[in-house]
Amino acid sequence: MIGKFILLLSLLLISTTGHVCYKHEGADWETGACASGSRQSPINIITANVREAEDVELFISGTDITTGSILYHDHELKVTYSGATAKYTSEDEDSEWALAQFHYHAPAEHRIDGKTHDLEMHSVFVSKTNPGQLLVVGVIYELEQGYEDDEFIASLALENLVSNPTTGHIENVPMENFYNKFSNTKMYNYKGSLTTPPCTESVEWFVVKEIQKINPSQLGRFTSKWAGLSTFAEGKGSNRVAMDLNRRKVFVTGGEEFMGSFSFSILFIVFLVISVMQIGLAGVFTLKLKSPKNATSQKFAKIPEKDKIEGTERLNADYNYPGVSKPPHKYFQRSISKEI
Repeated sequence: MIGKFILLLSLLLISTTGHVCYKHEGADWETGACASGSRQSPINIITANVREAEDVELFISGTDITTGSILYHDHELKVTYSGATAKYTSEDEDSEWALAQFHYHAPAEHRIDGKTHDLEMHSVFVSKTNPGQLLVVGVIYELEQGYEDDEFIASLALENLVSNPTTGHIENVPMENFYNKFSNTKMYNYKGSLTTPPCTESVEWFVVKEIQKINPSQLGRFTSKWAGLSTFAEGKGSNRVAMDLNRRKVFVTGGEEFMGSFSFSILFIVFLVISVMQIGLAGVFTLKLKSPKNATSQKFAKIPEKDKIEGTERLNADYNYPGVSKPPHKYFQRSISKEI
């Protein structure tokens, strides 16, 4: 019962009620922190200024929706769903989060190097220990002609949402594959807010770095409700204007690309350590060979004396060089040890 109450309270905290006007893309919102906050979202992510966060990972897992509903009302296109979790790990924290809902904005809200893309999905997670704290994962899409239908978007049956408001029926939504695709991939990470009133500044943002593709037919199911509808905010769409970063830092986390470079760095360090050890061992070995103790213990062949025979020089046959009928050179030398 307490768990259900916490989940209900969380849903109330992250839900917006009433009409949200996008005529000025939210630049005129004066509710709560929307006008006075210093950690507002969305932002324009300047990739050249992004820092790498080597210790942060976000793992997401979910179960498929066998049967459910999707709500289309005013500015909202939302699925209330609790079958996914996120695990956040860093040097200082290990926390778990429960999915409360996911929704869409068209055009996308987060800008990448000043570019506005066509669509953005937000998955809103609530802290299991502190319901007032939220974690939102953004997935950005851009239009590509001829791209095949996305199975996940197709399962939302958006073609059935023809009136406002409408509650549509969905089934067999492949949430497991969808969230597995983005689990611990490269993501931009920063501290921000809700992008709709009251713009509460209690959100840990993760925006998937890789831009997803969407074809014109599927994108039209979203834009027809906002950006392609002249009666909705004069066709400006349902995205808020980018807010000032205000000295916040944006990081990039996790992912195979990072792990690959990290693994290479570790291997390189190991290689250097082994090389230094080998050079050190070679030096010790060489010093041993040069030490007086070792020098006296070594056996050298006798240097032959010269004899005059019929006006020519020859080596005395009484030399000591076992196994060789004649010495290879007038003077025998110890072979130089090869360094390892």
